[in-house]
Amino acid sequence: MKKKKLLSADLDGTLMFRNEGRPYFKEPDKAALAAFRQAGNLVVINSGRALAWLVPPLEGNLTWDYLIAASGACILGQDGTLLYGQTLPFALVQKILREHPTQVEVTFITRDRIYALRQKKPHSLPVEPIQAVEELAGETLYGFSVHFATPQEAEAFRESLERTDGDALEVFVNTKDVDVVKKGCSKGVALRWLQHHLGLDADSIYAVGDAANDIDMLKAAAHPFTFHPSEDRVKACCEGCVDSVAELLAQISE
Repeated sequence: MKKKKLLSADLDGTLMFRNEGRPYFKEPDKAALAAFRQAGNLVVINSGRALAWLVPPLEGNLTWDYLIAASGACILGQDGTLLYGQTLPFALVQKILREHPTQVEVTFITRDRIYALRQKKPHSLPVEPIQAVEELAGETLYGFSVHFATPQEAEAFRESLERTDGDALEVFVNTKDVDVVKKGCSKGVALRWLQHHLGLDADSIYAVGDAANDIDMLKAAAHPFTFHPSEDRVKACCEGCVDSVAELLAQISE
């Protein structure tokens, strides 16, 4: 009997792309993922997105077995059960925003909602505007994101935050956005948790991602892959490069 395999795949830039701002999925990738699951294997979408922004674009496009969301802060089963969650204390979020003031938009992640402080632009997915972070007292927060105008600003904020609160937080830069979650959370930690939860051998875990914020996930997989145009630091973590997820699945399904 063939051993069950698990593919952990990033979403943005790996499975979902944009054409003039409109998201789309490649038909060969969709077909290959469906066949991979039909053969008894598992598909995990592993994203920095919050659940509220991760589920809608998948509906009608991809079927999956598990979602890892908010940079590893939570894991959702296909039946909607929250299997794993790591939250940020509200007092810590208040402290960070007080000690690292910005005038840019900040979005806050709960299980089912995204709240936006100082919303600067319309979002294609639902957002609830707030006037002050104190409105979120009592909410269960899985993380938050700070949205800058340039990658340089994002990197500077990450460095500042890690200097002051690196013992309590994980901070990830995704181009111009800074994603903040509880210490110990990452795409890779969540993937390893799920592997053990499912009782799978390490050698059965595959991963594919396109960017630096996927590196921890790639390092957690026995068989990590990326794309030919990816940065060298991403390629350095990988077993190989492919042109598409469909190409990768064709290789590992042989």
